Amino acid sequence: MIRTLTAPNLTVFGSYATLEDDGLVREAFAADWLHLNAAGYAALNAALESLLTKLRT
Repeated sequence: MIRTLTAPNLTVFGSYATLEDDGLVREAFAADWLHLNAAGYAALNAALESLLTKLRT
């Protein structure tokens, strides 16, 4: 439902594609069943940095 939101200058960042594997957080990114580990946060930050860089240009 969030992806259907539209407004000027609105960007929705979906972490699902970066972190997901078969409906769950990838095992390599999971500290437990709910929280990310350092590798998960690193992957998420890299994806966010890429998006923010594209938006700045």
